[in-house]
This record gives sequence, structure tokens and C-alpha cells, in this order.
Amino acid sequence: MKRLTFDTFIPHKSNQGAYEIAREVARMQPELPRPVVFLGESGSGKTHLLWAIVNYFRDRNSVVRLALISPRDFPDKVKRLSSDEDKLKAQPPIVLLVDDLHGFAQHAADLEKTVLALIQHGHNAVLATRIHPNVLSGFSGKFKALLNAGAIAGIKALPKAEGTIIPEAALDQILELKSKVTRLQKDKALLEAEKGGAAAAPKEDAVAPAVPQADTASSVSREHFNRALKEIQKARAETESWKKTAAAMMNRVESYKALQQSQFSSIEEKIQELLAFADQDILSLDEESLHAANAEITAILARSSAEHAAALQGESQKTLRSLAEQFKALDDTLPG
Repeated sequence: MKRLTFDTFIPHKSNQGAYEIAREVARMQPELPRPVVFLGESGSGKTHLLWAIVNYFRDRNSVVRLALISPRDFPDKVKRLSSDEDKLKAQPPIVLLVDDLHGFAQHAADLEKTVLALIQHGHNAVLATRIHPNVLSGFSGKFKALLNAGAIAGIKALPKAEGTIIPEAALDQILELKSKVTRLQKDKALLEAEKGGAAAAPKEDAVAPAVPQADTASSVSREHFNRALKEIQKARAETESWKKTAAAMMNRVESYKALQQSQFSSIEEKIQELLAFADQDILSLDEESLHAANAEITAILARSSAEHAAALQGESQKTLRSLAEQFKALDDTLPG
């Protein structure tokens, strides 16, 4: 996770607030509200900012006690902090970073005690979640109030550039780097040509006396040349870094696409089952069967993603409505 730094994070109007607060946390700004909550969907950059804080402290050998935890990694030594008064009162300060807060339902009580104890003793906690604190399940009203009293920074995924899966801001920076490399390569070629011309000049007039101004010009050219080389090397390094970041983004996008395709296939199969159910002989349907169909539809809706639930609900309601109409028509034809 060493590559997840503030330098590799792409600031944008969709994440600027969270980015600036994360930098203030890393700089240990005393006036910053505590705790801090990063609120955003999966893939918006919350984890990147948490690791950027970690790497900022590590790169500068900051005097701070630091822990980054998640629902899958919540060490006992962190849980015990809430009851260890000596460690809570000791220096240096503690910064607790919590990833995927929404997944801590089974450890809610331990996490609450830990965060509350840290804040009460003047330490800090930064929590990342895709669910607003007000509707987190498993946590007390006191804990939710504490989170709301701190700083809640919304963060959104970078908008994609048209015709590409690379975020627009990342694409802009990549193009800017390419332009910079091209410009520096031209400067390098120009300086090399000037240097070559200066070296060839004495051959044209071997008896000409040395000219101090020429030496000065040559020295300046070498200085410009060396500076240009350093700029090119830096730009190339930045370009390579962005290539790796773009590749990682593409891998995440492909994983997301595969997951979505799997969900689509599962929902499509269930819809086909429901439609086949609706086509059965109406005489074989009774009230219990209709209730069973309704329960099945409810279960499918619960498993489907929010973005597709509305469409699926419309299909299921039409299916149930069709069944109910057929059942009523059959009932009207039967003797009383």
C-alpha cells in the first residue's frame, strides 16, 4: 500500500473536502474537529486517503501511535485501549483509522468503546464508511451523535472521461505529463544542439583567442541541459506512477463489471422463473401459491442491487397483477 499517498491521490471537486481534511489529520492540526468521517460509495477513494495518512506519518517518521483497522482486522490490543488508562493518558498522540465502518456490526460495542475513549482523552479517529452515521446498524445513539459532532466529509468517485474507463481527472494529469515530457525532450534536443555548436566553434578558428563570454554561455547551457534532464526523469517517473495507477483502476473496473454481470445473470434467471410460473395453468394456482410467489419476489428484491431494484419491482408487480386478475376471472366463473 506504499503507492497510496497524497501524491498519487487525484484531487477533484468530487473529493476535495475529504482530501484537504485528510491532509490536516496527517499534519496533526489541533483545531480539526474530532472524529473525522469519510462518507462515500465503494471505489470513491476513502481507503486511499486512510493509507495516505499512514504513509505520510511513515515517510516523516512522525511521533505518533497509529493503527489502521477493518472488520477483518481488529486486533485485541486495539480493543483493550479503552480500558488502559495509562496508554490513553500517555504521549505521543494516538490516531485510529477505521476502514469499512459499516461492516463493524459484530464488533460495534468494542469499536464504540475504543473510539469514545480516544476522543475523550484528546486523541483522534478517522472512520471511512459508505453508510451515513445516522443509519448505521448495531451502533448506539450516543456513538452516532459523536460521529455527527465531528467532521463528516463526503467523497465521490472521479467522473469518467467520455469513451474511456479512466477517470477524467486522471486522464487530464496523464495528458499533462505527456505534454511536459514532449516539451522537455524538445528543450533537451535544443540544448544538445547548442552544446554541439559551441564545441565545434574552435575548429573553425584555431588561432582565435579564448572568449570568456563563450565559457559563460557554455556553462549556462550545461546548467539548462542538466536541469532539463532532471525534469525529464521526474516526468517519466510520474508517468510510470500514473500508468500503474491507471492499471489498478482498470483492474477494479473489470472486477466490478464481472460482479455486476453475475448479478444481472442471477436476476434475469429469477425473472424467467417468475414469468414461467405466471404461464402455468391457472387452475393449479391457489391462494397459497400466490403468497409463495410474492415471498419469492420479495426475496429477489432484497438480494438485488439498489440500482436495479426499481426495474425488477415493476416486473414483479406486473406478474402478480396478472396472476391476481386471472385468479379473479376464474373465481367469477365458478358457481357461488
